Amino acid sequence: MKKNNIENPPEPSEERDFSEFFKDNEWELPTDFGVIDPAHDAMHERLIAQGWEEEEAFHVSLGLREAIVNAIVHGNLEIEASEDQDTNWSDKIHKKLKESPTGKKIRVKISFPKQDEVEVRVRDEGKGFDHKTVLDPTHGEGLEKTIGRGLAVMQNYFDTVEFDHDGSEVILKKKMAKE
Repeated sequence: MKKNNIENPPEPSEERDFSEFFKDNEWELPTDFGVIDPAHDAMHERLIAQGWEEEEAFHVSLGLREAIVNAIVHGNLEIEASEDQDTNWSDKIHKKLKESPTGKKIRVKISFPKQDEVEVRVRDEGKGFDHKTVLDPTHGEGLEKTIGRGLAVMQNYFDTVEFDHDGSEVILKKKMAKE
């Protein structure tokens, strides 16, 4: 039996059409795992339309996906990354949503300062966090943890990853690779 973790989020509790959220470049998303795949796809489509190569568009979209997962889990649901590592994340998330459903939103703003540049801002309504305390999952003690990998993905696929509003907003910037 495969254990869910933050990188493998639980299935949404009910099927829903989220396409109405992705009509422009400013999204106000519910705290629902059902928005993750459509957000990834919408970002990917925008990048391809701007002339980005398939692989690079996929990587940027994957970074956005991780930012939204973090906004849901750690931001709006306020599930601490330091909580029990052996816990089934899917169970924890479903329990939290069932016990205290939230109307909190995730705000995503996508801009293209130039055709070959993208800036993505993802802001949740949580209390924020100190990104400097996240262990590097590729070294030392971080190797044994399941937390911090989403941040590492963002740092790997974006040129810059910055935080604002006490850590409740991540600003992701990427310039298209030159051939």
